[in-house]
Amino acid sequence: SSSSSSEDTIHLQLLFSYYASSMEIHDGFCFDYSMDDGTSWHSERCWHAVQDFENGMWYDDVGVSFSLNKDHTRIVEKDNQGKLDAFRIRFRCRADSRKDDVLIDKVQLLGLRDGGAELKDSI
Repeated sequence: SSSSSSEDTIHLQLLFSYYASSMEIHDGFCFDYSMDDGTSWHSERCWHAVQDFENGMWYDDVGVSFSLNKDHTRIVEKDNQGKLDAFRIRFRCRADSRKDDVLIDKVQLLGLRDGGAELKDSI
């Protein structure tokens, strides 16, 4: 184990299900997050039609793991639970027609911080 611990990092995992309809080869969707209440956004992962998914199928329990630097994240302690303050997520459709759709369902955000203390936040 290295001398630099994971105490400076918050590890998160986003789990969700999705269904795409009428998405063509240049269409897709992205998962973004903000650490400043939505003033600025970071694009964490994008999925592209044909390459990453097919239309007309449900994809369940899709996972995206990512980390946040604790120095850039406000954590508020309330009732002995860590809450991420000003953290927001969004799904963004990248399509060229109003008929292109991605349905998102069963969204969960799971996380650990400082030696494994669980973050419990609802979205």
